[in-house]
Amino acid sequence: MAMLITVAQLLLVAQLGIVLRTNAQSHCTMLDSCSCVDSSTGQLLSLGDLAHKDKTPAFTLNYTAKNFIYQFNPCLPFNSRSAGGGLQECSNIAFCQQDHRFPPTNYYNLGNQ
Repeated sequence: MAMLITVAQLLLVAQLGIVLRTNAQSHCTMLDSCSCVDSSTGQLLSLGDLAHKDKTPAFTLNYTAKNFIYQFNPCLPFNSRSAGGGLQECSNIAFCQQDHRFPPTNYYNLGNQ
């Protein structure tokens, strides 16, 4: 089951991913798409422990003001599909937006692993 998080927490996790990629260019040696080793300290930086390994999102944010749902899983791709088993889905992605304003629900890929 995905955790319910605040916008601030979601942005913090997303920002950490950006920091890992930014640091990888100047101070961090990438080990894989999710972790690197700081070249000056030898410290491992990883988001791996946050990731769900069962192809489900680790984080879900319900943005009720716009009737959107955002889902994120660091490091490993996940799938998200309509409860009714419809054709609309996010498949093998890192970040998904569900738009529930009008039926049927629309799914948007907001980022790949």
